Amino acid sequence: MDNPSDLIQVLILDDQLVQREGIAKIVEESGRMHVVGAVTSGDEARQILEKRSANLVLIDLVLHGERGTSVGKDLRRLYPDLKVIIYTREKSMVLAADIFRERKELAQPGLQGYILTRNITRSLAEKLALFGYW
Repeated sequence: MDNPSDLIQVLILDDQLVQREGIAKIVEESGRMHVVGAVTSGDEARQILEKRSANLVLIDLVLHGERGTSVGKDLRRLYPDLKVIIYTREKSMVLAADIFRERKELAQPGLQGYILTRNITRSLAEKLALFGYW
């Protein structure tokens, strides 16, 4: 097995335990990524990122009391090199526009993309590499 520091360091943000643990398992089994944390809120994500570095945050679109896109943009404002991908069951061009929209006048960065939950597989790392993330 590779040294975890050689792998893509991933933080998972999802308020649903089963989905969060399932995605963490898929990420670890990919062999190219390592989970540095799996949390339930934007506040917890910020706390983890203060202590540990991550290359990528996978965020559920719908969180209890928060919207994944807003949390992702807040994290990118704090950590500009961080890549953020939203995952959801929702297939929508409006969602895609919200994810990629940058509002420089508000210092609001865009996110790197979104993936449909059903497409999260062990080959996710290869897909990310294909699109030039790693």
